[in-house]
Amino acid sequence: MFMLNHINKLKDNALHLNSLRKFVTNKTFFNAIRVGFKLKILTKPLSGNVLVLSPHPDDDVFGCGGTIKIHTESNDSVTVLYFTNGGNKSRRFEAEQACQLLGVKKTIFWNYDDNQIKDSKKTVEDLVEIISKTNPKTIYVPSFTDPHPDHFLVSLIFRKSLEKVIFTGQIFSYEVWQPVYANRLICIDSVVNSKKEAIKAHESQLNNRSYYFAILGLNKYRAGMHSIGEYAEGFFACNKELYLELTKNI
Repeated sequence: MFMLNHINKLKDNALHLNSLRKFVTNKTFFNAIRVGFKLKILTKPLSGNVLVLSPHPDDDVFGCGGTIKIHTESNDSVTVLYFTNGGNKSRRFEAEQACQLLGVKKTIFWNYDDNQIKDSKKTVEDLVEIISKTNPKTIYVPSFTDPHPDHFLVSLIFRKSLEKVIFTGQIFSYEVWQPVYANRLICIDSVVNSKKEAIKAHESQLNNRSYYFAILGLNKYRAGMHSIGEYAEGFFACNKELYLELTKNI
């Protein structure tokens, strides 16, 4: 069993490295940067309906919990879709507690087991339906360069859904397991205490890894390197057309 798990991990890493290679050598990406696709500091996120795609019951908080809180304080309608159940029943309860702390009132749980998300026609069609119903101005999704296999699969399913749905808003790829190329930073100082409490709500995960200090450390780095306060969340933001072009070979 150990050897099988080790082989599967090596396969996942190889697939991720191949995907990352295709992204960093993508001419569209570098052309976008060259014509002005540079870092922008946002005082607040874009207003309007929001859809957050969260592979596990905690990724939403880790990757964009502060930004979510700013949205809800601005009375934006936020819907969080959790793809997996996180492996045990307590994970859903923790996610619901975290959502209360962030002011999120709309949640959807698909309850796939970890590492069992289905890249199927039905999954894509179900996501298309959710995007159509929520009519978001902004969709938050794990970065397509994220090395976690569930995170990468969610970004792949999202890409396939984009091809089938009308969406004229912005896509904000967030960072969890690997920093993104950030072209948007949002200062979260005014809501960081809510993010801290929402992270703590995921008690079962904090017992396994130092997520609290790792995620907040990343947020401090983002803010400190650009002198925009104490904490900031970083995103790679683009429209549907550029996202599809950047990810067409991934």
